[in-house]
Amino acid sequence: MSATDGFPFTVSQQKALISTNLNSTLIMQFLFGIYTGVFCAAVYFHGQKETQTALQNRIVSGTILALYIITMVVVACNWYFVNILLCLQGWTRESISVEALIASVPIADAIVTDIASVVSMLLADGLLVWRCYGACGRSVHTYLLPVGLLIIETALIFAVIVFDCLLSVLPNFPTDRTKAIGNRLTSAMFISVSATSLAATFIICRQIYLYTSPGTQSRRRYQNIVDTLVQSSALYTAVAVLEVVPGFIETNDPASTVKLMGAVNYAYCLSTIVAGLAPTLMVARFAVSTIDDEIVDSTFELPPEFLAEDSDDSSASASGNEPVANQPTNIGGGDIRNNLIAEGFDQTRQNMCYNKENA
Repeated sequence: MSATDGFPFTVSQQKALISTNLNSTLIMQFLFGIYTGVFCAAVYFHGQKETQTALQNRIVSGTILALYIITMVVVACNWYFVNILLCLQGWTRESISVEALIASVPIADAIVTDIASVVSMLLADGLLVWRCYGACGRSVHTYLLPVGLLIIETALIFAVIVFDCLLSVLPNFPTDRTKAIGNRLTSAMFISVSATSLAATFIICRQIYLYTSPGTQSRRRYQNIVDTLVQSSALYTAVAVLEVVPGFIETNDPASTVKLMGAVNYAYCLSTIVAGLAPTLMVARFAVSTIDDEIVDSTFELPPEFLAEDSDDSSASASGNEPVANQPTNIGGGDIRNNLIAEGFDQTRQNMCYNKENA
């Protein structure tokens, strides 16, 4: 079909523009409903735990609450834009298509959306890096990489916020060049988000595998932690990567522009929800695993000799020796169960003191 007079998009392309805006918004609303259910479950199960300190409870609860509120604001602003698109500017199919391209929303709505959509990623990565800090036994040099990446991510997020606000506030600022710079800056931000998440997850899993031996009870208990971390990080990173690609693509023809805008709309929908859903789901899974764990609680700091102790556990079991006490050990190592994730771990390790006389 031919393009309408004075408008370079054909009828089918106009329909595609309208369809992607409407369908991505509906998907976002649906995913937000799922997120709401997960958030309520996370709050309930997290409140049932007795292994956390007051500081840990405030950090985790405050972060997931802030993530939920920020996501709710972004979802509401997106719905408001669709209302403008289809109701206030929806005189004809062409007028709706033009509005979908220029996205002329109130300045306040644009600024709030720009800020909220990126701050949620900073909160999610901040919580993960804090867990990594506990996993490394509060040793600065061990978790220096994710902290450095988080600092870079913070700087890029603030740069994106300032640049997007300038694009929204200053009438003469948006040009092809400034828009291209903004796209590159946003893509760089999402690269740093992915790198921070992967680095923190890798170090946490490395600490667990470093201080546990294969086949031991400790390794089996921590395996659920590793699975949860890897799955949540993979989901979060995959969605962030989807946001990276469109920023490096330049289009000159209407057909490519329609396809690119469709990809941007769906990627934005997923990243908005997953930024809050992934860490909240992680909190819920850890909380449920703690409630179901029947191991007696006692505070301990994972000692550097944990690998050797695990080997002693195996040899003691083979010789038929039984543990005589559950003695907490506090030597200043990394508290994986408590300080690492700060929720969902049982903070104890059974059978740490064996009958040395029969060894």
